[in-house]
Amino acid sequence: MHTPITSNDYQLLQQLRITQQEATRLYLRLTPCEQQVLELIANGLPNKAIASLICRSIKTVEKHRSKLMKKLGLSSVCEVLRFWCRLRWDEFILGTPTQFPQPVPHNEWTLHKSTQSATMT
Repeated sequence: MHTPITSNDYQLLQQLRITQQEATRLYLRLTPCEQQVLELIANGLPNKAIASLICRSIKTVEKHRSKLMKKLGLSSVCEVLRFWCRLRWDEFILGTPTQFPQPVPHNEWTLHKSTQSATMT
């Protein structure tokens, strides 16, 4: 038997949803490449590892990182992680994947999680 949700729980969930919507709005301003670099940073990878994984130069990764942090108004990796948690809280708490409405354009490079390799599409 499940414990009923209290009004405090409901208010907290509502606030988390609002915070996630605000984070999603900012996230969708990023290019697909910046979105991918953001995810890899949030997963703890340094620039050199990200560059190797997506088959790009370290300079390119640094450029994407700089641009995404500026667009999101972030100044440290700690803030990137906090943003990522606001964006993906439902995955952490509920175990359901976060769905974003914007598909990655066909001509952009993407990381295939199943193989952990970058490819051009």
